[in-house]
Amino acid sequence: MWQQYQRVWQANQTRPPEARKPLPLPDVSRAGYHQGEALPALELEPRDAGEASDKGSAAKGTAGESEKGALRRFDVTAYGADGSDTLSDRRAILKAHAAMRDWQRQGSDDADRPARRGVLYFPAGDYVVYGAAERDWFYSRLVALKAAVADAERQQALREALLKMQGLSLAGSHWTLMGAGSDVTHLKQTRPMLPLHASWYWSTPWLLHLGNLAEGGKQEEWQAVTPTSHRQPADTQDAITLADEADEADETDGAALAPGDEVLLESIDKRPEAVARALAPYQMEKDASTGESRWLIERDGVIKRARYRVVARDGKRLTLSLPVVHERFPGEQWRIARLHPAREVGVQGITLNGNWRGHFKHHRSAEDDSGFGLLDLDGITDGWVRDVRLDSFNQGVKVRHSSQLTLEDVTMTGKPGHIAMTISDSNQVLARQVVDQSHAWHAPGVARYATHNVYLELEHAGDSGIELHGQQSRDNVFDRKRGGHVRDRWGASVGHQPNHLRGLVLWNPVNTGKPHAAWHFMRADSHFGKVIMPTVVGATGHALGIANRHDYVRVMNAKGVTEYDPLPPMDALQARVESPGEAVKPASLYRAQRELLQETRE
Repeated sequence: MWQQYQRVWQANQTRPPEARKPLPLPDVSRAGYHQGEALPALELEPRDAGEASDKGSAAKGTAGESEKGALRRFDVTAYGADGSDTLSDRRAILKAHAAMRDWQRQGSDDADRPARRGVLYFPAGDYVVYGAAERDWFYSRLVALKAAVADAERQQALREALLKMQGLSLAGSHWTLMGAGSDVTHLKQTRPMLPLHASWYWSTPWLLHLGNLAEGGKQEEWQAVTPTSHRQPADTQDAITLADEADEADETDGAALAPGDEVLLESIDKRPEAVARALAPYQMEKDASTGESRWLIERDGVIKRARYRVVARDGKRLTLSLPVVHERFPGEQWRIARLHPAREVGVQGITLNGNWRGHFKHHRSAEDDSGFGLLDLDGITDGWVRDVRLDSFNQGVKVRHSSQLTLEDVTMTGKPGHIAMTISDSNQVLARQVVDQSHAWHAPGVARYATHNVYLELEHAGDSGIELHGQQSRDNVFDRKRGGHVRDRWGASVGHQPNHLRGLVLWNPVNTGKPHAAWHFMRADSHFGKVIMPTVVGATGHALGIANRHDYVRVMNAKGVTEYDPLPPMDALQARVESPGEAVKPASLYRAQRELLQETRE
């Protein structure tokens, strides 16, 4: 399969855009921070550039500035945090972050200098971010709220507004939350947070919420994109054309899309042929008694969305930072909008400690599902996480509404919880050397429109399975994954099936769990467990045989759920399979694609 990919990819470089052929595998060569560049090395003074003991000087000094821009450390202990006691450090952290943001804003008027970069620094120690004091404070105000407000709808709205403040929401670009190393710096949540709604088990806030904080970044108005007149394969064309009626504002007034802008490109197609194409070679599963479709993709339409940067403009023609990651078809209505994500946000050198000690039961309670959620990265472009450990959690890390992030050297420990790591509604995220030792119910995975993300050398337990949480994820790669395959661990409600659309790739996976003579990517015995024709290459370890499509189709027809005619042959598998039982070369798909890209650029 690699040889075929290589041939088509190289041939496409010499073809005109309209003649380029579909690639047999998704091109994830540009995943990661700045499309796969090395993460920045932060060289800091041994103390704050401005002493916080002089309450104003941390924002006024000029030490630490260089021709590469300013870099300044804001040590939380200089603002009152104490890593040697059990008292809350919440206020001190907020004060240090506010001082950093003030200092950054003071440098924002100088357009000739690069942005000021702040480091919110935690020396070795244990810092309480959410503990007994915070839990008691929020609980007492929730009790008072219930007593004071009788109207249920109003009470719920106020409850949500109040409880959203439980976690630390730290906004801004060009900054790093940094410890002295994950072995010595610990940020702690010692009590479970309260959910936004008593019956919304997923709704508990996160301990740390970093990014733009406006649900993925402030989005401006949509502008129409000219429809394509022919099929455009994914990963082959990096330009789009605005429709004639779009972007009519004078380009000099700042309203027009311009190089450097971050954008969201989206299509929603509710035509029956679009839904059928997304599910092929399968049919929509329907209720046998009512005939109603089980999956919401028919109601909501086929949704394709991803984030890019505009790198050039010529009239209505926009050149994007990477080839459009989705296939485009005639009749699809595409649109584009400017985004304002946070940029250059990093987290490194820390352990985030929850306090989950229970025996996990899936969807039993809010505490089981989300009581200790540790790190939420929301609306970030060009960010990173490295040397981070997450311990005793229900939810470890969530990346959402983001692009071009690298997460490396991330370890999960503690008692089994709900979800280890999720990449949701994001693209070009690279997660490498992630190790889940917590035996989470859902091992690291993807959800909700995620596309062109890579897990490189992921390790998780043999008694767990990756998360594939539905809502139209497509074209994601698990490269050299080690771990098990366990029923019912993918996630997703019935309505949000399939768990993953086309393009899921397992490249040289090693099964460390139970052997499977016939692993079902399309289960006939359940409303759950549906993946559309993944690719499995070089599977080794314990056996990972693949079930056939014939048996699934036959059972679905017998149940009155589908109407396949004719049935597929007995040897038609539920996945594209190559080299079962023997690893292939290249050992890593992601690394091979990057080498191919770099060779072409040279």
